[in-house]
Amino acid sequence: MSAVAVIEPAIHDRKAELGQFFTPVPVADFMASLFGPLPNVVRMLDAGAGAGSLASAFVSRLCKENSTVRAVEATLFEIDPLIQDALADTMNGCQRVCAEAGIRFSFTIHADDFIEELSSQLAGNLFNEKPPAFDAAIVNPPYRKI
Repeated sequence: MSAVAVIEPAIHDRKAELGQFFTPVPVADFMASLFGPLPNVVRMLDAGAGAGSLASAFVSRLCKENSTVRAVEATLFEIDPLIQDALADTMNGCQRVCAEAGIRFSFTIHADDFIEELSSQLAGNLFNEKPPAFDAAIVNPPYRKI
C-alpha cells in the first residue's frame, strides 16, 4: 500500500468531519456571475471560506466588470487551521487584483464556526453585539450541520 492510499482516507475523513466541500473553479465563477447590482462599498460574507475560491471568484468578477464598486470589505469564516494560511494568501491576492482595478479591498478572517457564532449573536442576549449586515454572501451550504 502506498503512502498516498493511507493519506487520502485521512483527508476524506477530515473533510467529512468538518463538513468541507471545495468548490471547483468553474462552479465558483458561475456562482459569482449571479450577483446583480451592488453598492459602492460591498460588505461580502463567505461563511465557510476554505481556501477562498468563492470569494476570489466574486472579487475577480467585480474587478473585470468595471462596476461602480469602489471598496470590498470581506468577512470570512474558516474553522480549519490547516487551510487558514491558504485563505489569507488568497485574500492577499484579491487585495492585489482589486488594487489594480482601483478597488479598495479589506478582509477579516474569523477562525470560528459561522453558524455557532451568529446563532449566539441572534439569541437575543441584551449584551451581545448586533450581528453584522452584508450586501453579498457567497457560500456553500453547510452540508454536515443540517
